[in-house]
Amino acid sequence: MADDADRPALPPWLGLVFQVAAPATLLSALLFYFGYVYTQAYFWYFGLEVELVGLSTREVIQRSPLPLFLPLVGIVLVVVLVVAVRRRADARLAAAATDPAAAARLERRGTAVVLAGAGLVAAGLVLLVGAGAFDGWFAYPLVTPVLLAVGGTVAGLGLRYSRLRTTVTAVGVWVVVAAAAFWATSTVADALGRGAARDLAADFSDLPAVVVDSPVDLHLTNTVRAPRDLCVERAGEDPDRACVKAGGPRYRYTGLRVLVRGPDATFVVPARWDPHGSTVRLSDDLHARFQYQFVCDPPSTWQGAPDPCGTG
Repeated sequence: MADDADRPALPPWLGLVFQVAAPATLLSALLFYFGYVYTQAYFWYFGLEVELVGLSTREVIQRSPLPLFLPLVGIVLVVVLVVAVRRRADARLAAAATDPAAAARLERRGTAVVLAGAGLVAAGLVLLVGAGAFDGWFAYPLVTPVLLAVGGTVAGLGLRYSRLRTTVTAVGVWVVVAAAAFWATSTVADALGRGAARDLAADFSDLPAVVVDSPVDLHLTNTVRAPRDLCVERAGEDPDRACVKAGGPRYRYTGLRVLVRGPDATFVVPARWDPHGSTVRLSDDLHARFQYQFVCDPPSTWQGAPDPCGTG
């Protein structure tokens, strides 16, 4: 005991740091994970992986709010519903404290709720084990985790008023609920990532237009316009030797859009989606010149002046 008394106590602020750091670290990890799932599904539609693009942790986390919005709204609504149901059931439990018959009825109802929740969990487990045998909406990825989460929540509510309640059972039920919610959120993030990629592919006009001047022929696929040889344009039929020797930009590629900018490369796509197209990685080592084009305002904003967009 003397040794314990002589041992220096931890400063109070250190305990506060531990209390704050752990939740913050967990929250950052969750934001990164769901942002990663969303971003991976988004870029995979264009043939890329997050690691290939080279996004930083901060950039991945910044993409997490969208996939988390719908699940968080759903979780908040479920929590509100659970709290309301528990308050009403607790009020009945308090009123039944002096009425054995009412207490027995509440216990039977709690047991019935537990069994109903267990049935939903069992159905989710059946779909999980035999996923390949089911077609139609049963095979939809959200069905299984939603069944597990809803069933676990219902069973957890009923356990509070049932004789079936044990510490191990209660902990196990809420672990199932947390895991199913995590799974469902990950599924939503993946679906939203692919959906955002499809929406973008339908109209690349939201991406920056760029003209790429390269010192070498990039030999891009046939979904990109053939390059202009600037040396030929300057010297007639034969390229100017001085132009070639200088090693300056010679081939000009147009009709490109910037998909994303990585730390050491720019990823461009054709101006229009093509199922046979591809994403092109232009490394900084290429020493290409990028000319980012202005976005042309609608003609109505120019107050009767000649249409600068050339659309009139």
